[in-house]
Amino acid sequence: MGYTRADTDGVAVLQVAIERLDASEAPTFKRTALEVVDEGFTRMVIDLSRVTFIDSSGLSALLSVRKNIDPSGSVVLAGVHAPKVVQLFRVTKLDQRVFVMYPDADQAVAALAG
Repeated sequence: MGYTRADTDGVAVLQVAIERLDASEAPTFKRTALEVVDEGFTRMVIDLSRVTFIDSSGLSALLSVRKNIDPSGSVVLAGVHAPKVVQLFRVTKLDQRVFVMYPDADQAVAALAG
């Protein structure tokens, strides 16, 4: 399966276990992430440590999740290390304006749970 989830201290951690978050995967990712939001979670970590490529569809899905979380909540990204993914976030400035990023999921959970 391409996605696994763990809940720690009221924080949902969605591990994206695929290499490419592109047009073929974005709808499934979006549906999976929004199911977590629909369950009432207001704090979510999206772990992208296995993702090596994101296209505009994948980026749109990430933004949709952010838009649909409760305004008092947070969606943060973890494990963004692949050069193409890092470059995408830098070029779009989403790493500065929209998403807070952490080196790994554990650090992200600690920040949100604390």
